[in-house]
Amino acid sequence: MATRKISMSKPEEKKVTRRGYLKTTGAAAAALVLGAAIGYVAKPTVTAPPTAVTSTVTVTGTAPPPPPVAGPIKIGYVGPLSPPGSYIAGTEMKHAAEMAVGEINAAGGLLGRNVELVAEDTMGTPDKGVAAFEKMITFDKVVAITGEFHSSVALAEIEVAHKYGIPYLDADAGSDKITGLGYNEVFRVGAPHSQYALTTVDLLDKLRKDGKVSRIAGIPDDTEGGQTVWKYNKLLLDRLSPPFPYSTETVELTTKDFVPTLLKLKAETPRADVLWACIASPSDFLLIKQAADTGLWPTVQTPLFLDNGSVPEIGVEGFWETVGKRGIGAVSITYSSPRIKLNPVGDSFRKRMMDEYGTDPTSSAYEEYDCMLALCDAIKRAGSTEPSNIISALETTKIDGTRFTIQFETLDAPEYTLKHQVRRYAVYVQWNKVGQKLDTAPVVWPPKYATDQIMWPPFPTS
Repeated sequence: MATRKISMSKPEEKKVTRRGYLKTTGAAAAALVLGAAIGYVAKPTVTAPPTAVTSTVTVTGTAPPPPPVAGPIKIGYVGPLSPPGSYIAGTEMKHAAEMAVGEINAAGGLLGRNVELVAEDTMGTPDKGVAAFEKMITFDKVVAITGEFHSSVALAEIEVAHKYGIPYLDADAGSDKITGLGYNEVFRVGAPHSQYALTTVDLLDKLRKDGKVSRIAGIPDDTEGGQTVWKYNKLLLDRLSPPFPYSTETVELTTKDFVPTLLKLKAETPRADVLWACIASPSDFLLIKQAADTGLWPTVQTPLFLDNGSVPEIGVEGFWETVGKRGIGAVSITYSSPRIKLNPVGDSFRKRMMDEYGTDPTSSAYEEYDCMLALCDAIKRAGSTEPSNIISALETTKIDGTRFTIQFETLDAPEYTLKHQVRRYAVYVQWNKVGQKLDTAPVVWPPKYATDQIMWPPFPTS
């Protein structure tokens, strides 16, 4: 028989890198901040000293089974993680949910149990979203679901949540109808599309009073989101005194050539001095580039371009690669800007996201993190994972989120009364140099958050 020599040596010393140390200590610090935010501080684990064995006892027969150990509390996440959906935003939202779960577990979990995230890719399509909800509710046995970026998908998903009575916290799908249908199971941390419209129309009203603009051309895409946002803009523009004139040119989301539409607008009399677009990124990148190439904008006749796409959410790197210097002067709407002061919860989340993923969180990431924060707070206060108890607790939520107070209210909007909706704001930022990132782009509206005034043509060229 062959023999094998076994070498006995000292245990290998594990090298701790600076990044690994920061990641570990960052998670621990974040756990303390998150635990404090939901009113929970983990108790230290005390290990009893070993006791000496003084005798050996032999037991015959069958021992009773050990008491059942409660498994983890499962929470679902849905969002676009692959094309054709907006997978960049969906992936970042998933990272935010994972970070929240890690911090909750580091702080001791919930109700004496760990939290487990069950994530599903909707690919930005309603049928995938419905299938994901059905699987998570009936097979994975999740107690609640968060996430989503696309309105059309969320509108299909809430029907499943309503059927099963499972609480759903919408992070970043904006259709007013999501909370406008009044389902008891549906809550939204993210902003409704009507908030975009309120922000835009307030800006246009002020600029008209200042003699800067007088007519707007709306260019929405043919999706539910694009059409809804423009519909709300028109409703509010008509309510101004006097009504604000507008024209409309709807384009297909898959369009790559916007030149015919832009030339048509250029030939209009009177010509619009504001271009407004709600086209999902990256298609809106091409629109901005081609508006400059056709000589429609930025000009004396048409000096302002309001982009209601998702440049800040998708990532500005791809924006600048497509538009180059033509993007200077464009004004983009967003629900998050590093120029706006964060509270301790938001500051902790931002620092950890930048440390772990090397990116500044977009509003989509903040929204998902806030969803997880509100949900875990509700489970703790309910003292239960029963969906009906969680829903009742969510209805009385009032905690600090990353940027604002999370409190689910009933709000009036142009078309619906929104149930279980957090009161939100939106801001416009303006790009004033090539390659600029969101953390240096000035906030130009509303005045409460503005760091600078709107820049008018001629714009810088670099």
